[in-house]
Amino acid sequence: MKTLIPNMKFMAFKKIALAIGVVTVFLSFSGLAFGAGAPAIIKAVANFTNNTLTITGSNFSEPTVTLDNTNLTVTSLQPTTIVANLPHGITPGSYHLVVTVDHGATDLDVTLGDAGPAGATGATGATGRTGPAGAPGATGPTGATGANGTNGTNGTNGATGPTGPQGVQGNTGATGSQGIAGATGATGATGATGPTGLTGAAGPTGATGATGSQGIAGATGATGATGPAGAIGGSGSANYLPVFTDATTLANSIVQQAQPSGWSNVSVGIGGVPGSGAVSSPNGMDILGTVTEGTPNGFNATQLVVEGSLASNFFAQAYLRGVIVSPTFNFSQGYGNYAEGMYIGAPNIGGGYSNVVATLELGQPASGAPGTSCSAALNIDMPNQSGNCPAGSNRVWSIYNGSSNSSFFAANVGFGEPLPSYPIQTGAGAYVTTGGVWTNASSRALKKDIRPLPAHDAAQALAGLEPVTFKYKVNNESHVGFIAEDVPDLVASADRKGLSAMDVVAVLTRVVQQQQTEIDALKAQVKEQAAQIQTVNDKVEMSKPAPQTVDNNR
Repeated sequence: MKTLIPNMKFMAFKKIALAIGVVTVFLSFSGLAFGAGAPAIIKAVANFTNNTLTITGSNFSEPTVTLDNTNLTVTSLQPTTIVANLPHGITPGSYHLVVTVDHGATDLDVTLGDAGPAGATGATGATGRTGPAGAPGATGPTGATGANGTNGTNGTNGATGPTGPQGVQGNTGATGSQGIAGATGATGATGATGPTGLTGAAGPTGATGATGSQGIAGATGATGATGPAGAIGGSGSANYLPVFTDATTLANSIVQQAQPSGWSNVSVGIGGVPGSGAVSSPNGMDILGTVTEGTPNGFNATQLVVEGSLASNFFAQAYLRGVIVSPTFNFSQGYGNYAEGMYIGAPNIGGGYSNVVATLELGQPASGAPGTSCSAALNIDMPNQSGNCPAGSNRVWSIYNGSSNSSFFAANVGFGEPLPSYPIQTGAGAYVTTGGVWTNASSRALKKDIRPLPAHDAAQALAGLEPVTFKYKVNNESHVGFIAEDVPDLVASADRKGLSAMDVVAVLTRVVQQQQTEIDALKAQVKEQAAQIQTVNDKVEMSKPAPQTVDNNR
């Protein structure tokens, strides 16, 4: 019988050499994978009720635990946590704790005592989602309608009180419905005409007396009253207001009163034939004709000018208005009606060059005297009482909209951008896309002092961000995010009242890039050590001695 046996001395030497190499490589690899090194104890907490000791630290791998040279039985093990049974009869006091693993040991003097009082109850967690609404209950039967009560009798009218001082003019109330027309009273009888008296008979004419001698000339008498003026000449047409062309001659003016059954129901027409222009529908006043730039120094031509001075009274609140347009629209008849408090048609440009045309131009008011209120070129519901200016006195706006109603813009809107290409576009470059996405201005042409963000600064800023849940006071709407006053300086705004989402995104991007770089380096190191281990394994296999044959029959 033959048995294969190795060369014992050769194999023992090889095993020792290879074991040293394998252990060296394994220790190098384990240092990467498990953060090699001696274990560390952070703290130890005893539970005398359960008779257990919980040790918190790092690098715990198959440990041996002793407390004052007494071995403890380990019941639970994690790389960072050990749970062991305490000896029976142990009491609170100071002890020397030692944790030993295969690659080192650590110790710590600990004081074990009874557990302290329970901590305060933590904050209540967020409310869970609202469950689905239950099915609506059946509608109950409608109760019977009660009988109408009798109308009470009208009380007697009291005596009229004295007239109080006139209050501030209130808003115009809604027009009441038209009362029922009263019955037409009967026509009274015509009284009888009295008889005309008889004309008396004329008396006889007396004889002419003799002519007396001429007397002494008397003093000059007073000037008699001026006789009636002679007839005024000239000619005119019906419904036109006349104008003197000279001291005694009248002719047609350009002001024409509307004819009762005329062409346009215009109350007053000025210049030409009312209703013959672009607007031929009923109008309160129709100003027609052509206004030509005057001379000298005539650079302006205006069809209607409202001038004069408006002044307030010291003892009353004044509402001074150059023009008031306050029509009442009655839509009780017809359908599809359309109402406009004031309509200004688009102007036509007949020629010229470098024209500036505006359908409506508003002058920008300047700031008032110290202590005065606000002013705006276009005002919608701004408070009109002294001291109610929304942002203090002497504020000036181009447009002030204090209305709670929404605004509608059918086309693009630019803020500091004269030709907006997006629904909302600012002169600083930010805009809202057609799809509704807010886009920050980020062109290199808009920036200066461009430098890479250091990874260390980004990591510090990310660690300093404290995510919170909150509700906005204005609408009680829930959100998650950050508090502008509490964020790190790197992402804070100048006034610490708002945040830019792109600032936070840049910090996150730099931190993730740095983490990915470190991950790639660790992967490369692991790959290199795996190759080294494989090389050692291959050498071990190759160095094994060939088997020898032994003849047991010899």
